[in-house]
Amino acid sequence: MSSKSLFSRFFSSLLFLSFALSSPFKPGEADHATVSRETFHLDDDVAWVLQVSDLHISRYHPDRSADLSNLLASAVGVIRPALLLITGDITDAKTKDKTSSRQDESEWIAYRNAINEVVMQSGIEKARIFDIRGNHDKYGVPYVSHELDYFSKYSVNAVLNRTADIYSISLLTNDTRYLFLGIDDSMQIGIRRPTNLFGHPTDKTLQLINSSLQFDDNYNSSDTVKIGFGHFPLSFTTSTPNGKTYQTLFASNSFSTYICGHLHAKISSKLRWLHKLTVDKNEEKKALRSFWEWELGDWKDNRFARILSIDKGAVSFMDFRLSRTKSGFDTRILITYPIDSRSMNRPARGAVLIRNDINALIFSSRSVLNVTARVFDSARGFRVVEEIPLRPKSGHDQQQYQYPLFHAKWNAESYKSDNPTRYLVQIFVRDSDGREVSSERRPFSVEGRGAIQSFHLLSYILLGVRWEDLYSILLWSNLGFLILVISLPKVMHCFSRRSVTQRNWYNPFVSFLIEGSRNRVIWFSLVIYLFWLMYMPWLWGYAMSQTGEIAPMYLSGWRIGDEHNLMEYGGIGKVDCMVITLPFLYCVVAPMLLLVYGLFAQQGRVCLCETETCSICARKWRRKTLLLASALVCLVHFKMCSNLMLAYGFGPVFLSPALSWAPPLIFVVSIYKTTKL
Repeated sequence: MSSKSLFSRFFSSLLFLSFALSSPFKPGEADHATVSRETFHLDDDVAWVLQVSDLHISRYHPDRSADLSNLLASAVGVIRPALLLITGDITDAKTKDKTSSRQDESEWIAYRNAINEVVMQSGIEKARIFDIRGNHDKYGVPYVSHELDYFSKYSVNAVLNRTADIYSISLLTNDTRYLFLGIDDSMQIGIRRPTNLFGHPTDKTLQLINSSLQFDDNYNSSDTVKIGFGHFPLSFTTSTPNGKTYQTLFASNSFSTYICGHLHAKISSKLRWLHKLTVDKNEEKKALRSFWEWELGDWKDNRFARILSIDKGAVSFMDFRLSRTKSGFDTRILITYPIDSRSMNRPARGAVLIRNDINALIFSSRSVLNVTARVFDSARGFRVVEEIPLRPKSGHDQQQYQYPLFHAKWNAESYKSDNPTRYLVQIFVRDSDGREVSSERRPFSVEGRGAIQSFHLLSYILLGVRWEDLYSILLWSNLGFLILVISLPKVMHCFSRRSVTQRNWYNPFVSFLIEGSRNRVIWFSLVIYLFWLMYMPWLWGYAMSQTGEIAPMYLSGWRIGDEHNLMEYGGIGKVDCMVITLPFLYCVVAPMLLLVYGLFAQQGRVCLCETETCSICARKWRRKTLLLASALVCLVHFKMCSNLMLAYGFGPVFLSPALSWAPPLIFVVSIYKTTKL
């Protein structure tokens, strides 16, 4: 067979495999997805809820559950929220050395006991507490209701028989309805860490959400403000098998906000992103819709909490840390209207009703004596242009506690401006102990103008980029590079004369690649290895637990059957595998290929030294550099393999040839082949 036909078949096979593997996998969807509906009535048009996220209750860190019993109970008792939302990662589910993951029943019992303490000390109804799963709560859980699925046994939702994937919670006033839509989109089959990082909605989940929203809109004729909550940021949530996303769903249904956790305050405590999408308004027109995404820092290390308020459709929030203080719960101030122009939750559409009032929620464990709002004008050097006293708004439970809403009337027409950040408002509070507390000074626009959002690189990378799409780009660009580097030099080498004179005509880099591809043993080894990475399993390991079945991980995800082997899933956690595939391809495979080529190219140049000026010292220096770089790549490879062995079992991972043996073996053979000059 000629060289031309051989390489033609080889290249065609590579392209076929690339297209086959790049096609989206459509795993079987769970048929248990349901909607749970709850309704609570409000006595006022202003509502507020409390959110905590990423509790990571751990048997090795009992302070997290202890603070949940004390700090959160104290906060809930003072804030008295309409809802308490716990948005995922309830337990840590890690071993003591944090190298592997496992579900621990004692952590769930500690969580249940802490929540019971919160209910008992604060007086909140347990029915107003909603918790949802995070990725840690699904580590190693084969399916919902499995014996390792402790969420279905100890969570608040489970105790109250709210077994659903979607929670539709309505807060009703006389004229308005505030809808909170909670979504559990954790992985259907819970792989152990680290390949369990993304939310995985199904087409049925989005269909149920759409049906639920249409049902609610038809059933209730009042104006509705819609807020979604879940564990995963939308950037860390995959599209459905049919390519649908939450972004489109939220925008087309006029959601105001989506709140979540997952990323922790260690990365950033202020991650916000304004999503802007064009959606189909009808068959002929398209409309630009927008909604906010606000990520909350973790409870685990920082004890973060969030108060989110809705004041006749205006959504505001504040994040704060809970800490132990002798004076009790520190006074918190949340201005519910006018809202911050930097986080306008909806763009102005036509004429905007200008409200002549100022509202603020004052949460304090002490009596509030005086509340004053000051308006500043940035065009006048931030001079105070008006000072307005606020009075408590009458509540229905005044005998039991101080109603936290303070109110005043003002002439909003005086603050019309084309600049949404010209005027700023700040609230000052003095309590019965003589302490004075002030809120953040924040800009506002009575006309509903949103401030131009400043670009924050970290927020864009974490919330603005769809990691599912970025992973595909990074993965296939690397594989395309490997295919090109392996195939193109060999083709050029086969169709060129191999004389010294002809080699000198090449570009130095092309010459480098051709020299590297001359050794048939190494070249065919690299071809077989690339085929293996694209089509065969990378590693075998205990994907569920150390006592479970060993499962293979392919480039397209884990291949796992259910407990009774009744059906086989393919490609579970395809995007989640990026924490293994991308570091391995970029830090091991690609450098290995270039270094192997470099070793053979260096040998080729040594052979040319009879006609070229080249010092022996320079040749030795180049070879030592290549050997040192090869040793560093092997060290990185060893570190990756050791981490995976701790996560998925030493024996199975060690016996995975593509991951454990191939790179160092190729290095050893290449070094041996280039030793003889």
